[in-house]
Amino acid sequence: MPIDDERAAWLTGLRIADRDIHEALDAEVAAREIAGLHLRVAALHAQVDGLRGAVRVRDELLRDHQVAIAERDVRIETLLHSGTGAPSHTPAATLVAHLVQRAARVPGRIVRSATRVAGR
Repeated sequence: MPIDDERAAWLTGLRIADRDIHEALDAEVAAREIAGLHLRVAALHAQVDGLRGAVRVRDELLRDHQVAIAERDVRIETLLHSGTGAPSHTPAATLVAHLVQRAARVPGRIVRSATRVAGR
């Protein structure tokens, strides 16, 4: 009977060692998962900071666009009020009207190109 007791004690010792090893491995796996999650949170924080910077750039572009529109409107008003009052169809008046139309499109082009650049 002492041999059976020895085997039982040895088997119990193996079971205890096996359980301890599995608990240690589980703790190590959990620690690695937590570390991975911390890295992911740090990466997400960096993305948020980048997006905030992009929003700041977008807001500055929009402010510049609003200023350009206001300047354009002032120029248009100046051109309209600098005329003789009666519409004329002279080549100079046609040229001025054409330039006013082109000037009205410039801020839109600037904003579209800036948003394409900012969107990259």
